[in-house]
Amino acid sequence: MIPLIILANRRTRTVKGTMIASVSVIFGMWLERFTIVLPTLINPRLPYEKGMYHPTWIEFAVTAGCFATFILLYILFTKFFPIISIWEVKEGKEIGVKETEERIKSYLPGKA
Repeated sequence: MIPLIILANRRTRTVKGTMIASVSVIFGMWLERFTIVLPTLINPRLPYEKGMYHPTWIEFAVTAGCFATFILLYILFTKFFPIISIWEVKEGKEIGVKETEERIKSYLPGKA
């Protein structure tokens, strides 16, 4: 409710107001998780042995596979949809050539 009030008012929609709204959202989410997890840890419903957890090779393989799939999809995305738009590169080359010619002419002695 607090973030909505802060961001709905035009006067408080500043960098400081947005940061306060963001921090209050994060704090609210943390409190929600806290109220979900803490009661179940205090009164466990299932009997379990206390001890250390060690992941198996299958869990490592699934995690590595997820990372590899993400990297593959990212590479495919950047191949079909370039990260730097081509028209900006072309425009930059055109402006860069003109600026370079002017700079070179200013370095030369006498009138060019």
